[in-house]
Amino acid sequence: LEIMKKDIRIAKSLGADGVVIGMLTRDGKIDVEICKSLINLARPMSITFHRAFDLCDNPFEGMETLINLGVDRILTSGQKNKAEDGLTLLSELVKIADNRIIIMPGSGINETNFPKIMNHCKAKEYHVSCRTEIESKMIFRREDVKMGSFPNYNEYTHKQNDLLKLKSIIHAINH
Repeated sequence: LEIMKKDIRIAKSLGADGVVIGMLTRDGKIDVEICKSLINLARPMSITFHRAFDLCDNPFEGMETLINLGVDRILTSGQKNKAEDGLTLLSELVKIADNRIIIMPGSGINETNFPKIMNHCKAKEYHVSCRTEIESKMIFRREDVKMGSFPNYNEYTHKQNDLLKLKSIIHAINH
């Protein structure tokens, strides 16, 4: 908690527009007291509640709690691994929120599934991924040696934002 508070103070001192927070109680409720203290510390910055929301026990009750706390938006996949699989709940949340809070679908949204998700959810904001994997220019490779503890991590690629994917999403929004 102290690290979160320190991070908020740093973001604020650097002039950030907003911060992302999220804390649940052991029984899956929004932790009102901790969230309230983080929100009070962060204001006037914008507040987004992160995907901890996808682990809360009752998304409708959780949304109302966050509205009452004054949170600006909720980043959610509709309590599924990927937003595309949570379309029913995402649509319900957007409708019930009725502009009292922004529901921001996110997780696995890309240029391929964005039009479907946008047309189904009717949200105002989306958290999308426009990354592509870039192959390393390394010629010599030791494929059997890993430089970290992630067994499936590829030392010879990296992720990079892809402008064409972003343009595809912008095109879907405008048409």
